[in-house]
Amino acid sequence: MNDIEGLSFFVDVDGNLIKINNNSSIEEFSKNYVEKLGIDLKEIYSKIQSINPKYENINLNYTNLLIDILGYVLYNNRGVIPHIIAPEQNINSREVSFKQFDTISRLLIKNKQPEYLLCELFLTDGKYEKITINEIIDEINETQKKEDTHFKKLALTNRK
Repeated sequence: MNDIEGLSFFVDVDGNLIKINNNSSIEEFSKNYVEKLGIDLKEIYSKIQSINPKYENINLNYTNLLIDILGYVLYNNRGVIPHIIAPEQNINSREVSFKQFDTISRLLIKNKQPEYLLCELFLTDGKYEKITINEIIDEINETQKKEDTHFKKLALTNRK
C-alpha cells in the first residue's frame, strides 16, 4: 500500500487492489478491465434480465458490472473526499467481504481520511443504514462473545 495517495482503486472480493489509471475515466478503465477478463457485458445484462425482469431498466455499464455483478468495491479518490461505492445487494446479493472492508479501512488510514466513510460500504437499497464504526465494533465483539460462550459449552460437554 505504498504510494496510494490521490489514487482510485477497485477492491476485489479478496481485498486485492486494482489501480485505476488516472489518465482515463473510471468507466473507460472498467471497460478495458472487463474486456481483459473476457466478460461480455450484453450477455451478463441479458442473464440478469431473464432471471429478474424488474431489472430490465437498470443502468448496467462496465463500472456497474464490476461493482454489482462481480462484487468489487470502488474507492474513487478523485475528489476532495473519496467516494466509496459498494455492490447493491438487491441486484446480485453481493455483500462487502471482510477483506474488502479491511482494505478500504487501510486506504482511508493511509490517506488520512475519516473513518465514517466506511459507512458507505453498508447500503440498503441505495440508502445509508444508520450505522457507525463503534456499532460495527460492538457487533463484532458481541458475536465473538457468543462464539466464545458456545465453544466453552462445547468444551464442557465434551469433558463429561
